[in-house]
Amino acid sequence: MAAPASKMNLLVKNTISLNLRVLVVAGLSLFTTRLVLTKLGAEDFGIFAVIAGFTGMLAFVNSALAAGTQRHVAFALGAGNLTDARKWFSIGLFFHIVFALLLLLVAETIGLVLLERFLVIPPEKQNAAFWLYQASILSTVFTVVMVPIQALFNAYEEMTTVAILSVVQNILMLLLAFLLYVLPWDSLMLYGVGFCVVTAIVAALNWALARSKFEICRLDRSALRNRAAMRELVAYSGWNLFGAGAGVARVQGTTILLNIFFGPVANAAFYVANQIASQIAFLSQSLLRAINPQIIKSEGANNRVRMVRLSNLSSKYSFFLLSLIAAPLILETEFILDLWLQEVPPFAILFTKLMLVAALVDQLTGGIIIAVQAIGKIAFYQAVVGSTLIMNIAIGYALFKLGMPSYSILVASIFVNSVAGMLRLGFMKRLSGMKLRIWCLDVLARTIAWLAIPVLVGSFLILSIPQGWLRFLVVTSSYLALAGLGFCLVGIGRDERSQLKEQGRAVLEKLNPCLSLRS
Repeated sequence: MAAPASKMNLLVKNTISLNLRVLVVAGLSLFTTRLVLTKLGAEDFGIFAVIAGFTGMLAFVNSALAAGTQRHVAFALGAGNLTDARKWFSIGLFFHIVFALLLLLVAETIGLVLLERFLVIPPEKQNAAFWLYQASILSTVFTVVMVPIQALFNAYEEMTTVAILSVVQNILMLLLAFLLYVLPWDSLMLYGVGFCVVTAIVAALNWALARSKFEICRLDRSALRNRAAMRELVAYSGWNLFGAGAGVARVQGTTILLNIFFGPVANAAFYVANQIASQIAFLSQSLLRAINPQIIKSEGANNRVRMVRLSNLSSKYSFFLLSLIAAPLILETEFILDLWLQEVPPFAILFTKLMLVAALVDQLTGGIIIAVQAIGKIAFYQAVVGSTLIMNIAIGYALFKLGMPSYSILVASIFVNSVAGMLRLGFMKRLSGMKLRIWCLDVLARTIAWLAIPVLVGSFLILSIPQGWLRFLVVTSSYLALAGLGFCLVGIGRDERSQLKEQGRAVLEKLNPCLSLRS
């Protein structure tokens, strides 16, 4: 029992570390966004959003190759094969360097043409936009090269270090926001260059810490002669690349479509909504990030039963964590945005509500994504699910051509997320043998059971109390209390409740060694 207990203790520690990181990072990031939006204004902020998103679209290989490297390294560690782990890291690092150079070439050729001919940028901002684009490209290159390093932190479950580095990055971004008010330079250009410098500093810190912590963090040139392993990682990452590209295209493609049809002000509204949705999603992703290595390691150790169970637990718990903040935000979006921003971009309130709903729908099958990646048979899965996600852009374009409003593309994303979730479940059943009835009862039914009453009560309070601090506090506290109680009563099973009690006793014993717990 020692090994399972040790794994559970590590999972609890990592989840706590990452959740604390989310709370700090979310606060820093949202305050930084407020400062930057106030200084730049809606138009300049919209230009930054569309250019940063444009270069981000070129870097969608990050998540694909990161998943490939992390999966193979964690799988090898789960099997107890350190030599294989070093081999996969070396191959992953080599591929990321090559992709970084290719991205630089594409961005400085095709990317420049798209920037000049297709994006709507006022003439007086063309020069600042050009240098912002160059800084964004360098930031992307630094980020791509550092992906294998971050994969090592995840595979070794060094989540406390990940949390510290993330907080450092956001503190530096906050300092950059303050510099916009101090230095007498073009704010748009300064923010882009400063963003690049912060990315470079954080990349250097990642590399230095990884070199000191992990013995496999060395480039093994002999691994680069293993053609079979290189082909395997290329094939795995290639299909992951398609899936990741589809997900990024949905976000960045929405940014570009909004720019073409509605201009930079719509981009500002979408960026604000996406910023909130992304920061809130980090909370639920923290649990996934803490549990992902154990899902993959369980598959590497041929423990399919534990792998499936962990994937369902990650879906259920991450949805619960996401809803704790997302649901009150959906109910009180107008009040929160008025409090956060001095100037709320048009449609930002509705955009935020719709994006949070889409995120909640997607989270119900979040653990299934990692389980399929752990099994490794992802070609057909990525082709089908990725194509479904890309349809969001085609649907949005058709809606805009028909004269539908800007928010219609986000309504379509909720439908697309629902279809993608059903497809993931079908693949999980075929690849792992998981019975759909288990997911429906343990994840979906339990979620609906504990979620219904808090949402209904919150909606009633919104209609009954005038907008203000009193309503916000009443709605938020009511939802948190009812959701927490409902989740404890019907959201978790008997075995989960027993394990949580055991972990609680273990934490108390560590906090006070003299404490003796009596059953």
